Amino acid sequence: MRRNEGTSEGCADDADLYAEQATVLDLNARGKLRTQELTPHRFPLDRINNAFEAVQDLLRTHAIFVGLEI
Repeated sequence: MRRNEGTSEGCADDADLYAEQATVLDLNARGKLRTQELTPHRFPLDRINNAFEAVQDLLRTHAIFVGLEI
C-alpha cells in the first residue's frame, strides 16, 4: 500500500487494483463467480436513477451492490 500525501490513510496501488480487476473479470467469464447472488438488486440502464436511489437508501433496501443490465 502507498500512503496518500499528507495523510496516514493508505490506498491500494493502482497496479494491484488492475490486477485484481483482471482476476475478477476472468473468474466471471469462466463462470466461477455467482454474480446473481452478489448483486440481487438489478436495474435496466434506463432506470439507472433508481439504482442510485436504492444504494442511497441502504437501510431500507440493503442494496450494497446494484447491477445495471445493458
